[in-house]
Amino acid sequence: MKSISEKNTQEDERLVNFLQSHCPPTPCEKTNAEDLLFRVIATQKREVPQYKGYWSWLLPTGLITGALLIWGATTSTQQRVIPQVAQEIIELEAFMIDSWNKSMAQDQEYDPEFDYVTLSNEL
Repeated sequence: MKSISEKNTQEDERLVNFLQSHCPPTPCEKTNAEDLLFRVIATQKREVPQYKGYWSWLLPTGLITGALLIWGATTSTQQRVIPQVAQEIIELEAFMIDSWNKSMAQDQEYDPEFDYVTLSNEL
């Protein structure tokens, strides 16, 4: 019985012999192939790409961008909070005293309109 390596060697030799006997002849090289290639390239028309779809995407993009800018400008001005600035020192002192009293007062009832909500399980 033949070993696997001997069997593979015989098959390889048969394949090599087959390919050598049925090998097609090598085509002859054209000596002026490079010149022919450059002549063909030089004689071809050079077409400049046409941008026909330029306006088809520019107009909708511009309209959407403009609408977003206008919407953003109007919503940002409507939501601005104008801070109240104390005109007198008396108003500032009154605000500070009132804030201090509200933060330290523990005997008052919870009022959701004016007091802070604590995040706890107790109500």
